[in-house]
Amino acid sequence: MAGCCRSEDCQGGTKGMSGKRVWVVGTDIGGTFTDVIGVNLETGEQRIGKVPSTPPTFFDGVINGLARAGIRGEETLSFRHGATVSTNAILERKGVKTALITTEGFRDVLGGGRAERISAFELDWDPPELIVPRRNVLVVRERVSPYGEIVTPLAEEDVQRAARMIKKRSIESVAVVYMDSFMNPVHELRTRESCVRSCPISTSRYRTKCCRRCSNSSAPARRCSMPMCRRSSRIT
Repeated sequence: MAGCCRSEDCQGGTKGMSGKRVWVVGTDIGGTFTDVIGVNLETGEQRIGKVPSTPPTFFDGVINGLARAGIRGEETLSFRHGATVSTNAILERKGVKTALITTEGFRDVLGGGRAERISAFELDWDPPELIVPRRNVLVVRERVSPYGEIVTPLAEEDVQRAARMIKKRSIESVAVVYMDSFMNPVHELRTRESCVRSCPISTSRYRTKCCRRCSNSSAPARRCSMPMCRRSSRIT
C-alpha cells in the first residue's frame, strides 16, 4: 500500500538490493498501544514497533510505530490493518449512538439473543448491556418469506417514522436487519434509500451465509464501531 506511511514521518529502514518494495507490514491499534510488525520478504528480517496509541487520531500511532520499526512507506509492499479499538468499543459500550431497524414483531430478538445464561440457577444474574438500547430498536411492517417471496409489503410510513425518530434522537449510525432479507434484500435496500440522509446506514444483506442468522447482533455491532474504525484509519 503506497500510502501506508508518509516518508517524511518515517526515517530509517533499508530498501531491498533490487530497489523493490520488500516489507509486508501488519498493525493493530489498541486503546493503549499500537503494534507494528514488518517482515522483509528478501531477507526474512522481522522488525517490531510498539508505541502508545494516539486517540482520537489513531493513525498517528501507526506512523510512529513504523518510525520505531525503521520502515518507510515507499519500502512497503503490502499493509494489513487491524483495530482492537473497535473490539474495545463494543466490549466497553463506547461505540457511537446506534439504532436498529427491524421487522415488526421481532423487536426483542437482539435482547433475547440465544437465550443463554451464564448460570441457569443464578436468579440475580444481570444480562450484558445491549449494543442498541431497546428504545432505539425501531420496527417496520414488512415480511419476506424464507423463500424470498414478499409476504407483507414494506410500509413506507413506518420507514419515514423511523427516519424522523433517528433524526430527533441524534442517532449517529443505523443498521437495518429484516427477517429473511438474505433471500430478498429489496426491503432493506428501499429502507436504506429512505433513511440515508439521516445518518450513515448499512443493511445486513452483505453478511455471509454462515453468519446470516446472527445478523441482529453483528450488523449493530458493525455500525456502532465502524465510525471509530474510520477515524482510527484516517490520515490527516
